[in-house]
Amino acid sequence: PDGEASLQTVHVDNGRGRFILERTVDGRAMRASLEADGGCRFELDGEPVPAADPFLGEREWTAERVTDYRNYYRFLWGQPMNLSEPGLLGGAQVTATTFQEQDVLTLRVQFEPPVGTDLWYFHFEPQTKVLVGYEFYKDEAARRGEYLVFDGTATGAGLSLPARRTWFQAWDDVTLGVDALIGLESGE
Repeated sequence: PDGEASLQTVHVDNGRGRFILERTVDGRAMRASLEADGGCRFELDGEPVPAADPFLGEREWTAERVTDYRNYYRFLWGQPMNLSEPGLLGGAQVTATTFQEQDVLTLRVQFEPPVGTDLWYFHFEPQTKVLVGYEFYKDEAARRGEYLVFDGTATGAGLSLPARRTWFQAWDDVTLGVDALIGLESGE
């Protein structure tokens, strides 16, 4: 909300165990790739650079941070499929409610601390069971959290995912950003 708009490109290739994150910062094209062998490679303006490059360090681009981005994007794009993963606390409840002025079925869940401590609400269209958005809170009473609203559907490679996800701060409804899914491909 207080920062400059930025564009970030993310490539997730789970089949090959590869993740690529690209963005332009201060006029320089930054690229980080995590490879299946566990290696993390960095480029600036299309040229390989060591992880210790000062420009990367000043922007906190480390292998650990890129790994965090990978895990974050896998988790978010994997919703609600992640609900079948280990770490989900029992007692998930489904209620009929509204989300963004739309009637929905809402699933309230929490994960065990190694997965995350946030409280999550997944909102599904009642007839089709399509995920239309979700919310997560670090402190629900204080509305310290975010919510995402989905628009459109992208299909391919046997998947059907939201084509566009718009992020908002829960406490003041300020738009944080937009994720747009450009394409889905199968590694087969």
